[in-house]
Amino acid sequence: MRAMTLGVLALMTVGALAQLAPPSEDSILGARSLALSPDGTRLAFSYRGDIWVVPSTGGRAIPVTTHVEMDDNPVWSPDGKWIAFNSNREGGTDIYVVPSDGGRTKRLTWYPGGDLATDWSPDGKHLLFRANREGIDNGLYRLDVNTGRFVEFYRDFMSVGSPKISGDGQYVAFNRFGFPNARSRYQGSAASQLWVHDTRSGQSKALRNNGFQHLWQAFGPNSSLYCITVTELTPSSYRLGETPAPYVDNAAKTPNVYRVDMNGRADRLTNFVGAAVRYLTVARGNGLMAFERDGVVYRMRAGEEPQTLNIVAVVDDKTTRYQRQAVSAANQGALSPDGETYVFVANNELWMVKTKQGSRPNDRVAVQLTDWPGLDREPIFGTDNKVVYFTSDRDDSEALYEMNLDTKEVRRVSQAQRDVLELHTTPDGKAITYWQTGKDGGLFRLDLATKAVTKVFDFPRQHRFETDPAYAWSPDMKWFAYSKGTQGFANTNVYLRNMATGEETNVTRLASNHDAPVFSSDGKYLLFNADRGQPGLYILPLVPPENRPEDYDREYKAPEGVPNVDVDLVNIHRRVERLRAEGGRNLRFDKKDGFVLYLNGGDIVRANLKGDRFERLTGGGGVGSFEFTPDGDHLVYVEGGNLRKMNLRANNRPVATTPFTAEWVRDVVGERQAAFSQFWREYNRSFYDPFFHRRDWYAIRKRYEPLLDSVGHPNEFATVLNQMVGELEASHAEVSPAPSGPPSFSVAHLGFEIDWRHTGKGLKVGRVIDGSPGSFARTKINPGEFVMEIDGVAVEANEALWTDVLQGKAGRDITLTVNTTESLEGARKVTYRAMNAGQFRGLLYEHQVNERRRMVDELSNGQLAYVHISGMGGAQLARFNLEVWEYLQGKKGVIVDVRWNGGGNISDDLIDLIERKPNYYTVQRDRPAFTSPDYSWDKPTAVLAAETSYSNAEMFPYSMSARKLATFVGQRTPGYVIWTWGLGLVDGTGARMPSAGVYRMDGRPLENDGIEPDIEVAWSNEQYMAGEDPQLKRAVQEVLKKIR
Repeated sequence: MRAMTLGVLALMTVGALAQLAPPSEDSILGARSLALSPDGTRLAFSYRGDIWVVPSTGGRAIPVTTHVEMDDNPVWSPDGKWIAFNSNREGGTDIYVVPSDGGRTKRLTWYPGGDLATDWSPDGKHLLFRANREGIDNGLYRLDVNTGRFVEFYRDFMSVGSPKISGDGQYVAFNRFGFPNARSRYQGSAASQLWVHDTRSGQSKALRNNGFQHLWQAFGPNSSLYCITVTELTPSSYRLGETPAPYVDNAAKTPNVYRVDMNGRADRLTNFVGAAVRYLTVARGNGLMAFERDGVVYRMRAGEEPQTLNIVAVVDDKTTRYQRQAVSAANQGALSPDGETYVFVANNELWMVKTKQGSRPNDRVAVQLTDWPGLDREPIFGTDNKVVYFTSDRDDSEALYEMNLDTKEVRRVSQAQRDVLELHTTPDGKAITYWQTGKDGGLFRLDLATKAVTKVFDFPRQHRFETDPAYAWSPDMKWFAYSKGTQGFANTNVYLRNMATGEETNVTRLASNHDAPVFSSDGKYLLFNADRGQPGLYILPLVPPENRPEDYDREYKAPEGVPNVDVDLVNIHRRVERLRAEGGRNLRFDKKDGFVLYLNGGDIVRANLKGDRFERLTGGGGVGSFEFTPDGDHLVYVEGGNLRKMNLRANNRPVATTPFTAEWVRDVVGERQAAFSQFWREYNRSFYDPFFHRRDWYAIRKRYEPLLDSVGHPNEFATVLNQMVGELEASHAEVSPAPSGPPSFSVAHLGFEIDWRHTGKGLKVGRVIDGSPGSFARTKINPGEFVMEIDGVAVEANEALWTDVLQGKAGRDITLTVNTTESLEGARKVTYRAMNAGQFRGLLYEHQVNERRRMVDELSNGQLAYVHISGMGGAQLARFNLEVWEYLQGKKGVIVDVRWNGGGNISDDLIDLIERKPNYYTVQRDRPAFTSPDYSWDKPTAVLAAETSYSNAEMFPYSMSARKLATFVGQRTPGYVIWTWGLGLVDGTGARMPSAGVYRMDGRPLENDGIEPDIEVAWSNEQYMAGEDPQLKRAVQEVLKKIR
């Protein structure tokens, strides 16, 4: 018995020693959207997609929401019992409330356009939020938290946001206009202005409008007002050709906390230098402040030094980190030289499967070769069946790697921190060549025998938003063909490089686009794709033919051995001929049959050298690329996710498919880390300014990478990236989150504006726009009338309007009960098909254009034309051409309006049209003389632009004014001017890449330095609401001066 007792004690002792270590409570980094309770005792914040609460002295935080979707922007009720917040958990962005100690949430708003709550009224009965409901203008609203009734208390034609109310309820501070808060050092006409609305008088005024951003405003005790701003410009862009020095930072340039009085005077309360202060919150009851900086939360009182706040939390993953998924489709593939092994790409990983398979299921199971959550792609074999080469961004650049398929050992081949692309085996099979990016970039060669890497020649490029990177070696490797731009973005030509001398010759010499070159295997021709007047496939004889093209046939004879390629460069560009109208890409040449193969419409096609035979080898699309096998008898390609091999020599060209099955484990957290690295790397490679607007991009990465641990939702990841890239103070750099959450429901639009200030029964009708249902006789509805019912349901300005009445009814017939009074007695029924919001906004836009055209006609006594350009895209250029030449008939001058224009790329096209002047008169019998060409300008012109004109809509007024083609009237533009292209990250996050700067002819940048008007004219909200347009009026006056 004693022995048994000792044994049990021994087991108990061992068990005690084997227990798990106590759980740790780690300090968190990256709390966002801070909100102090009114009494200052608790702090709410957003972290990993949920709302958390912690004592304002620090300590353990407790989540009060736990939803898989994004909960953000907490706001305390005055009694501290409720927290309002925004969430996309049911589609859209709506307002919810939750008990401040946690519990069941309640949804308060339902409009699918998105509502953002930012404060409670002092009595706790209402929430303040900003929204755009049913029209073009923006508004600040007050929502009854018990009834769902809402009322608009301020309306503006500029964007407004973040309404915050003082403790006595008299003042509402809000932002008017403004760039995203991630660009907190921005200076320009689009900066966020600090305004205040007096709820007693109904008057509004600007407290601070000095061209700097004013963010996260908040009231403290006794209506004291605070915000985050700067008072000194931080240099960013610089003059063309200048080598900028890094800027010296200070507290005035750094976004800090300021106290602002009602006269607009600001006193700085914090003195941080470097990283911006964000997410300011102030306890209305005792004046305690909290804010975030570089992921760390601080607390302070006015006049005291900030103290860090230590917040600890035990956090569980809201979603499964490792997600098992079936691999069903490949998107790139390579076949080993012996034809027995496919290496393919699926889900950005490399996989291997054997082509010779038995009947057992395991024979089809693909082997995963790589396990990097980022990008592994472009597999290619050399001469060894056991070695595959590929590109990967696993180490800050998309470098070239080598893998041994037996051991899975991976070795980095390219050592420079530069990206590589366009891997190809040389014709002699001894090497792989590729482009390497950067100012020291060029064509590089990997010797497959010695593994030595050498640079073939210099070609500094980023290969982004530029020419097609495809290239071709001649069969004897004495010549190299590739495309490069000859004038900016305008055109590209094919160049031939003599590899012995290094001399290059433009062999196409036409202001057009030429790409995808390939040599014929006999070395007699160069083929390429082009749009040179007539798009299609073109052929270039490398030596002059002995006859005219009409008098000879291009007979192909397969060479024996390696042909010697002769090139006669004299007038070589004049020998280009169009082979086929069907152009394409990925050109390859069949060395045995003498056909050129290429991709057209997602299919593999081929044409002979005479151009009289054209065949589609695949049908149905879905082919991204293809290659010949080393023997030249087969094509290897991926079609619709399937691995294919086509026998070109057998009858009917049979296609063998190699099936595969596999399971892949997606690492969501690892994928996010890879996406972060990819984003940083892409900017490091391709951001237009090598000096990064005088910032240290490497140091910025070190500051933001630790914040990834705070991310639990795609929206938060986008926030981190937006804040990181916002440090560069560059336009066209916005990041959008990967798709998530359920879709929002649709609601019908009634086809007229609603007066949301109305607090009585029914819906009060505002403007009725021409072309809307209410403007027609049989469905007439008049401004000022009341809609008492819709489809028999009583209505008013209440959230139930969206859920119970209009949800899902766009495009359906609805019946309105309409009256001149707030009563059903004497009301009439009006039935019509409901619109959607997009259709109504289209009508409203046309109404505004027609109204301004009427104003110009009236102010000029019919002497001037008016044209508005809503965007700088192809559709707007086509509309301009259709409208302007008609409206110019019989007019002596013209107003071109590019306000409310988000930009695009047609400014140069517009200038070309407007510069066209009459050359002579043409007279037909019995008709008056008219000028030629038919469409010519030569009229006094004014251009309207302002802080709502962006990007290409800034380049246009600058060019018009600089070239003396027009007078620029309005306000300074924002300085949001960079050429850009889209960038998709590995996790589905969307981003933009500023790839080329734009400069004035005197060298000054347009980026962050908006265009100054020739005549500056302000336009107040009061003037807009009264139907006045002082900028338009002044433009008319200026043009009339020139025609008198």
